[in-house]
Amino acid sequence: MTKSEYNRIDYIEEVMGNAFELLDTGRVAAAKEIIRAVNLQLRVLKRTGEKRYGNPSKAEE
Repeated sequence: MTKSEYNRIDYIEEVMGNAFELLDTGRVAAAKEIIRAVNLQLRVLKRTGEKRYGNPSKAEE
């Protein structure tokens, strides 16, 4: 993984913590927005990995 990818993972971990704090305080709508953004970042990381290493689900077939 590249430094950029590690930084993105660190960012995702930090933001998820913020989302959990928002949920604890009852701010569900704000937490949902964070979760949507995190989901997008995870999809980008997944596509990057698939391009670099191939699709693992297809390799198992």
